[in-house]
Amino acid sequence: MFKKKLSMLLVVCMVLGVLAGCSSTPTNTTGESTDSAANTESTKSSESTSSSTAKTDSTDSGKEKVIRITLGEGAKTYDHTLNEDGDGTGVLIHMFDALVYEDRGKVVPAAAKSWDISSDGLTYTFHIDEKSMWSDGKPVRAQDFEYAFKRLANPMTASGVAGSAFFIKNGIAVVNGDLPVEELGVRTIDDSTLEVVMAAPGEYSEKSLLNLFPLREDIVSADPDRWALDPATLGVSNGAFKCVELKQNESMTLVKNDKFRNADKVKIDKMEYYFIPDSSTALNSYLAGDLECVARVPASQVQTLLVENPEFYLTSSFGLEYLEFNTAVKPFDDERVRKAFSLAMDRKKLAEKVMGSGVIPAAALVSPGYVVGDTDFRNYSEESYDIDISGPNVAMAQQLMKDAGYPGGKGFPKVILTSEAVSTSQRMSEAFVEMWREHLGVEVEISAKEFQVMYDELREGDFQVVGNITVAGFAHPLAPLDIFIKGSDMNFTNFTSPVYDKLVHEAKMSLDKDVAVQKMHEAEDFIMNKHIIAPMFYTVERILVKPYVVDYQVINSYRDFNYADVDSSQM
Repeated sequence: MFKKKLSMLLVVCMVLGVLAGCSSTPTNTTGESTDSAANTESTKSSESTSSSTAKTDSTDSGKEKVIRITLGEGAKTYDHTLNEDGDGTGVLIHMFDALVYEDRGKVVPAAAKSWDISSDGLTYTFHIDEKSMWSDGKPVRAQDFEYAFKRLANPMTASGVAGSAFFIKNGIAVVNGDLPVEELGVRTIDDSTLEVVMAAPGEYSEKSLLNLFPLREDIVSADPDRWALDPATLGVSNGAFKCVELKQNESMTLVKNDKFRNADKVKIDKMEYYFIPDSSTALNSYLAGDLECVARVPASQVQTLLVENPEFYLTSSFGLEYLEFNTAVKPFDDERVRKAFSLAMDRKKLAEKVMGSGVIPAAALVSPGYVVGDTDFRNYSEESYDIDISGPNVAMAQQLMKDAGYPGGKGFPKVILTSEAVSTSQRMSEAFVEMWREHLGVEVEISAKEFQVMYDELREGDFQVVGNITVAGFAHPLAPLDIFIKGSDMNFTNFTSPVYDKLVHEAKMSLDKDVAVQKMHEAEDFIMNKHIIAPMFYTVERILVKPYVVDYQVINSYRDFNYADVDSSQM
């Protein structure tokens, strides 16, 4: 469903980190249309890049082309059925080739050269490209995808990202153990033909397959716990690159996979990843010329870089930072208290003075940038749910507290705001506490904890309010809306509603765009008016890539270098 980046903001008695299209009318067939590399243009600053700069001669110097990238600490595993880390996904998209690929927001053929769609839009019959090979020379088979999908959904795998299988028929029931894994809506017809029955029709379901990669059962079953950390086995992949070296928490090296179906269009010879947890250290390495790309830029440096460094720019990451209330515990079992805590926040001040990272004050669940048809989803509605993004709505917040029995904060119970033990979270926590004290007259205690401790408590429901971040694995309004349906492994609020679930389901099942949009907005209105979350900021991705690296894509929070190039004339 969502890829969990697990990057924690803060919590009250607990904090969590993260997770990870409107239904479009399906056609009966999807031909071998667009070559996924053919339309790729350079994705640099939108103000300075044109398609002409993207076309380079891959043999211009005969020199090895290397892209050096810094990530955080590195993923715990590179088994995509277990990986909950955004950095891990950023690596995996270069090593593995899914059935489909995202090219400039469009779903195009990848390991599947084409597919047929049933008249009800639910059953997809994928035809595996005969050129799709594993790096050891064996053909990619339909069975490899069936095995991977069922491994992901199998409760015995205990995957933290099993929600990615919810898009497939019976996915929720299989993940929850209510049906055997054999009932998951995926089956092999023959070596080159895979049938996937979706839970809902349209582009939303198609995009759910973007990061679902094949796996070799013979490799995984031989060493289920270690295969994805050993280059000898992890290096057997079907993507543009293969792993040849992995030093856990230090570095990782990928080289071009000559067996890749589109190997003739891959121009980069090597990708070197360096795991540098401290973003300031990573930035200094980039500025010194030791890196081509930095995945994380210190928030404190954003404004300076925007002014002084033309290589740096911001783009939407289709994410939301928000406070998530535990509606099962006092005082947040009272909707009036939840709303008061939300309205008391000065989002503009927090964004500009505390975060300073380019984030945008938010008033709703679905962020800008989700396009339905040709229109941004946010343009369909200007509803703000009494949230003033330019400052706190103090009068209404105080009245709500009075109505809830806490005039001026009198008699308010103890609340603990737990923050991750890092400086950014601490600053944000202190700002929250000060605003609640000033505007509501309540005292909130801060408790700093290590991330894993906070996350474990969150999953147990041992918290009052949590700072969370959603970053969609693909750009569709239903992605964030899906978080709060019954059975979602991303919903920690302890709030579910059959009314909300019905609206989301109707939006998914409708092949009429206008009806789907209406249902999605009704669902957003419903959840926002319950105030189980307090939206804080729409997130942005901070892009810092050397100008001589061209033809790459930024897909949500990931930098895709599969078809990138190094233009030596710009070095």
